[in-house]
Amino acid sequence: MASETITACENICRDFSWLGSISDWMPLFTSIVIAFGGFSLYRFQKQVDRSERLHEEKRKVYVDFLAVHLEYVVERQITEGDHTERKVFTELISLATLLGMYAPDEITAMAHKLVRETTSATDAQDQESKPNLRSALIKEMKADLLK
Repeated sequence: MASETITACENICRDFSWLGSISDWMPLFTSIVIAFGGFSLYRFQKQVDRSERLHEEKRKVYVDFLAVHLEYVVERQITEGDHTERKVFTELISLATLLGMYAPDEITAMAHKLVRETTSATDAQDQESKPNLRSALIKEMKADLLK
């Protein structure tokens, strides 16, 4: 009785012949990899877009706050308590509150301090200390935007 010897490769091919050839499975495997990659790329891009939109909103709030603060300071120096100053003051307080949504706590605290000191300052010496606080606030805002 002569026994038939087979190689290990032939034995594996017989045992897993139900899998078919690798070329039959390659299109399915490729499409699964592409679908997974596309989904991952889509999620990453959505996250980047959200982050960029939030960054843009933060930048707008910073600019609006600083512009209204400057407008309030100018109006206060030109006039004494008229309707325009109250309107600008209301807008300044609103923007300072809005900063709390976007800005880190340090920046929000500095902005509120600047508003308090600006609205309570009456003499020229108090007004001279505001540019230092304003400059420090601008520096912190820039640092936050460049993160």
